[in-house]
Amino acid sequence: MGVHIFDTPYNVLALDVPLTINNNCRPTTGFGYSEANTLTYEFPQTLYTTETIKWSWYDGPNTPEMHSDLELPDGATLPDQGAMFMGEKDKLLLPHFMELPLLIVDGTYVEIDQDLIDSFQLGTPIRDFEV
Repeated sequence: MGVHIFDTPYNVLALDVPLTINNNCRPTTGFGYSEANTLTYEFPQTLYTTETIKWSWYDGPNTPEMHSDLELPDGATLPDQGAMFMGEKDKLLLPHFMELPLLIVDGTYVEIDQDLIDSFQLGTPIRDFEV
């Protein structure tokens, strides 16, 4: 599922070829795909980032233990699949399978400003926007 979930953040951040990729997974069976992967990518800086990006992917039994960075407001549970962007102040949860993104500010869901989304133009660094 990684390639499907990666698509949106990869394109939004205008990422390029990774500088490094580290993969740890179970040995191949010769007839199926590996599972229980832990992958770490490092991407070079883009117009939409301030420095290189470390991107981690976990699946199967290798998913990380629950910790405070992954907690959702009101005791909500994480979706089975998706991505979470974690900034210095806020988080953006991007569930997979036709669900809208959820902005989390100071531990509370905040409505995403549609005017901000409508005014976004390619080539404008994301750090120039304020929520």
